[in-house]
Amino acid sequence: MQLCILGLTFGIDRIAKANVAFFVRLGSFGPFEFADRVNPGFILETFADVNPFARVVFVCSLYGFLFFGYCFLSWFLPREVRGLHASVSIFFGSISGNAWDRAFQGAVSDFILIRSGSQIVYFNLADCFMWVGMAGVLFLVFRNQQVIWRDRSRRQKFLIDRVFQIRAAFLLSLIAFSMMLILNLFMFTSMRSLGVPFPQSMALFLSGGALGLVFTAIAFFSGVVISHRSAGALYAFERHVEALLRGENPRFRLRKNDEHRRLIEVANRLSETIEEFRKKAG
Repeated sequence: MQLCILGLTFGIDRIAKANVAFFVRLGSFGPFEFADRVNPGFILETFADVNPFARVVFVCSLYGFLFFGYCFLSWFLPREVRGLHASVSIFFGSISGNAWDRAFQGAVSDFILIRSGSQIVYFNLADCFMWVGMAGVLFLVFRNQQVIWRDRSRRQKFLIDRVFQIRAAFLLSLIAFSMMLILNLFMFTSMRSLGVPFPQSMALFLSGGALGLVFTAIAFFSGVVISHRSAGALYAFERHVEALLRGENPRFRLRKNDEHRRLIEVANRLSETIEEFRKKAG
């Protein structure tokens, strides 16, 4: 469902930008006017005079980080807050639309404008979706903060199985680092073979390496967070078995978003079996 919302947001933006001429022929609609304008900068055309490397290449590379963040949030956020997932998808879909423009055109296509005296503000549908998505995220986070943060308040320790979680995080970060290294080397050698001067090629290689190190650190932290839900379920099951061995018969529970949900069925069957042995022995 989230991917459908993301794709719909992105698709509407692409269709609108591909038919700018239609809107220009309309002239105006209520307080809005339509005109074809290329915006090399950001919101309100800020940083339009910045070096293209920082304005286009770096920003498009940053999109990869945002995509990772979107996937991480989609996995992390509670499933019952569906409106929040939809708002995040709308927000990221709008970013995808403008990132597409920067990657293939070097600038964003703006065609909607509002006049306020001598001031003119240009924007596009992606910008509208962005503000709608952001407003939805802020509202729903504030409204459902107890649901969003409740799991963290129940389990006090974040590193439950330190060795397992650190190992999982290290492997994930190693994969991320290896992929970034491969891409950087491919980019560097391709530029050199095409005749790009060494200083420019090396500058791009070092910039990509810096981004790769940042992403590796993010991947390590993400690995700790992801493995937490798996380690937490196994830790809870271990405590349940220890309680059974002590002669207790507690109810086995997992957090709503924990992994290994089948452990609940196994724990219940184990409790019933031990209880039957005790009755026979008694």
